[in-house]
Amino acid sequence: MTITFDANGEEFYNGSGDIHSTDNLLYRRLGDGYLMENVWVTGENTPNDPFDTRKIDTVEHTANGENTISGTGQTGNDVYSSTNAGGQIDLLKRVHEGVYMMEEIHSPAGYVKGLPVGVTVNEDTKIQYSHMVDSTIKVEFVKKDAADSYTKNLYVDGELQVNADGMNVTVQEPKGGWSFTHVPGAVLALKAKDEVTKKAFSDWVKVTGNTRIQKKTENGFYYIEFQTDSPLFLEGIPAGNYKICETLTPAGYVTMEEQELTIYETSGVQLFSMGDDHTKVEIEKYYRDDMGKQKLPNAYRAELTLADQEGSPIASWRTDDLSDYTNSVAVKSKKSFWQGITSLFTDADKDLSFVELFTEKVNGRDSSFNSISWEVTRKAVRAGYATDEKETWILSDGSRIVCENGSAPDTTSQEFKDAYHTRNLEEKSFTYKETLTAVKEEASKTLWDQVWKVSNGSKLHVCVYGDNGYGENGRQSYLVDFKFNYRDD
Repeated sequence: MTITFDANGEEFYNGSGDIHSTDNLLYRRLGDGYLMENVWVTGENTPNDPFDTRKIDTVEHTANGENTISGTGQTGNDVYSSTNAGGQIDLLKRVHEGVYMMEEIHSPAGYVKGLPVGVTVNEDTKIQYSHMVDSTIKVEFVKKDAADSYTKNLYVDGELQVNADGMNVTVQEPKGGWSFTHVPGAVLALKAKDEVTKKAFSDWVKVTGNTRIQKKTENGFYYIEFQTDSPLFLEGIPAGNYKICETLTPAGYVTMEEQELTIYETSGVQLFSMGDDHTKVEIEKYYRDDMGKQKLPNAYRAELTLADQEGSPIASWRTDDLSDYTNSVAVKSKKSFWQGITSLFTDADKDLSFVELFTEKVNGRDSSFNSISWEVTRKAVRAGYATDEKETWILSDGSRIVCENGSAPDTTSQEFKDAYHTRNLEEKSFTYKETLTAVKEEASKTLWDQVWKVSNGSKLHVCVYGDNGYGENGRQSYLVDFKFNYRDD
């Protein structure tokens, strides 16, 4: 039915003339008047109008550039856009009074269906309001400096080592070898895996205003690449099946294998964490005698340089047998009277190396110490070319001390001077104990990332982490990983 009338010389056609009405054309079905059915699509320009093309600024319509209201190339369904275009209130008229349940049958891509909402309609001429909230799908991608497994196969000169049973020989790497921080310089690519996800994801990538991603195309579909210097947080990404791969790996890291993942339609943040392991090489310097291969002692340290194919040096270092940290020597400590008595019947006076002493302190009540001292045993051997007037002493730490006319130089430690002057002159060597001290750098704020400066001129990195047990005092017990001669260059 069409109604036409003249109002002040102007014609009014179905509420669409120059004189406007709040009512659009009313369709009739089986004698019932309606503007909307009990099922509708939110935001439509003309809801359920069988004679009008549906216009709504969804991600899909905006990506295709058709059937949109605003035509701006943006949609309010993209949380990164600067517009709320496409959204509008849905008005239902001639709804009988009563109590209703409003339920969302299907949510737009990138959103989670809202919970059902109860609606009460009263007999009133005023507009009555009800609302439903759809939360966005949220994901976060993190690329960390870590390994998927700490058990590694052992290769010697590029050859995989196997035991007598044909099983691979493995080594257990300490956790202190990784920083567990973000990997700088890596680039990851996120692509849809199946055809259904490809269309929805491609539309979202094409439309989104997210500035952290780079938009790429492959076979007509969009995908994204992003850097891993910091976590990537995405909001409004469609649910579906995806695959992620590493397109750029920074030097010193191993390229991650391609992984598959599923993003679900859920309101919580879905975290995807991936690790990049290090490339690593272990170099052993040794000598041979009648007993076979022997580790090169510090008294005869070797200086090594690793160079690239062009001969440019990459790193240089001196060998270290780690005797300053692993040899068991007596530790000086003050004891009470009763502690002194009990030590006669126990092993309280047992010798501890630096590694043992540090681990013991961490698991004791003094886990926040900032310095630690321990004793090491030094051995001085008289060089074969030495004379009585000019003696050269080769120390077990690799240093050389020249004593002239029976006097030790002022630059040597007091411990060496005392041992030198009280030595047995008939012997070609003597031993003495020297105290070393390590001080924690102020920047070291966490247990798992500590750097200590040692009085012998080196640095060491310490990683402390809890294990699954408890110590004798009933407190959490800890494991400690050490990286000696630490360098961060």
